[in-house]
Amino acid sequence: MKKSKKISLNLNKKTISNLKMGAIAGGSGNNPTCDLSLQDRCKPGDLTYTC
Repeated sequence: MKKSKKISLNLNKKTISNLKMGAIAGGSGNNPTCDLSLQDRCKPGDLTYTC
């Protein structure tokens, strides 16, 4: 039980980090599989940005 809780917390941290990256790139940041190579194709503030 403790192990799965720890994994869950780690995933939450990673998701929060990705949400911040998405916000910086001007996207919704809702997709935890975002990567920087996609972000640098998007202009900051572009509401159509998707991962």
